[in-house]
Amino acid sequence: MRLFKIFGWQSLLVAGVILLAPGAGFAQVNQYSQYYNCFYLNSYTQFCEYVLGESNISINTSGQITVNAATDADWGVIINPGQCQDNSDGNPYACQAPSLPGPGATVQTAISPGGASSSASGTGGAQLTPALTAQASQAGTYTETSYHYASFYDGQGYNTVNLQTQQSQSYTPAPPTISSIYPDQWPVGTGTNITIYGANLPSNPSVSFAYSNGGGTDNYLTWIQGNATSSQITGTVQVDPSDPGGESVTVTVTGGSPGNGFGEGGSGNSESASGSGSVGAPAPSCPTTVTLVSNTSLALQGGISSTQNFPAYPTGFGSYVTLQVADPYGQDWEDVQITEKVTQSSNTCPAQTIACVTGGNTFVVGQAPSFGTSLYGITLQEFPTQNGFWDLHTSVGTADILTKLQQGDSCGVVCTQTYSCGSTQLKSTSGPGVFTVTRNATHTKINGTAVTVVTATVSEQ
Repeated sequence: MRLFKIFGWQSLLVAGVILLAPGAGFAQVNQYSQYYNCFYLNSYTQFCEYVLGESNISINTSGQITVNAATDADWGVIINPGQCQDNSDGNPYACQAPSLPGPGATVQTAISPGGASSSASGTGGAQLTPALTAQASQAGTYTETSYHYASFYDGQGYNTVNLQTQQSQSYTPAPPTISSIYPDQWPVGTGTNITIYGANLPSNPSVSFAYSNGGGTDNYLTWIQGNATSSQITGTVQVDPSDPGGESVTVTVTGGSPGNGFGEGGSGNSESASGSGSVGAPAPSCPTTVTLVSNTSLALQGGISSTQNFPAYPTGFGSYVTLQVADPYGQDWEDVQITEKVTQSSNTCPAQTIACVTGGNTFVVGQAPSFGTSLYGITLQEFPTQNGFWDLHTSVGTADILTKLQQGDSCGVVCTQTYSCGSTQLKSTSGPGVFTVTRNATHTKINGTAVTVVTATVSEQ
């Protein structure tokens, strides 16, 4: 509330601008609309209303639209002191400002196209909190329209003021780009899982292949769509067995997708990005590498399962490792058999206690072991779903095998291990694919009972 005892419009206007300066609290350039009006309540008193509505719209490079909008309202009275005193019949309170409620304020905002909307209300002012946000669906112009309402009570009745602000901003999505394709060589006669990396890629892509030398479409290649985001697209390149191989290929991604840098709809709004790859020799029949993913302990301990751990077994256990096979083309090697070869390097344990098992086991890629999701009462990690298998490195016994040793004594055995597919030894990603398995046995006690605790670690040479 403002009380102006001196006649003159300027005093009200200056006070209103100081209170409601357009653009206050907004980072962008605003659209604003203001209203002020004074009218007589009686021969010596004027009631004055002031309303300011302001709003703005901004769109960032990712297409996020942000709209800020606010309504401010205030009132005041201008009293002519001389006339008031002449008409007050000596009443000392007649020339004081009336006690009236603050004006109600509302702001209602909508974005078009799209239809996102929000509103806020308050006394003396209202602001969208948080700001109204939406996602640009395509290139074009986006407009925010804000309606500002203020309701005043002058002591005799209500008066409503309506204002409108509007602002538009255009949006041009960033162009799509392809930064790399992996793997970028695909064998003949098989499907290769690839990932196309980039920026502003479509979520509904069309992927095509053409000869890099300008020879037109490479019809030997077929694309099978996987998942797509704005930064990467996954899928399968299927190469026909009749492809002679050796050609260089240009990969083109085309499509339209909301908010991902592509226009929506027909070919006039579609954009594209290109990368490259090549068709190699026929696909290998075996993976070429094996990688140690993790080494997880299996501990002999009490309080887990009396029938699957201590005290059922006074000797055990070791660890299980997760391994993963691969090849340069990213193929799926599920159901392929992998064999191991184990040789013993050293052993400090008593005879017939702990030693390397040199016979060698066979593992099936992608096939979960028969013991399921737990072993020795211990819950195991989730079985690897892509080109993975487990290998156990455990020792277990129904007697304390180091019973002749003193408490705290230990021994160990070191083994060398390799993996093969068919007659070909698998290499690792950084070396020859030779692993060292170290098992240690320690004579100790669990709950007062003598036991032999076995641990195992695996490392790549």
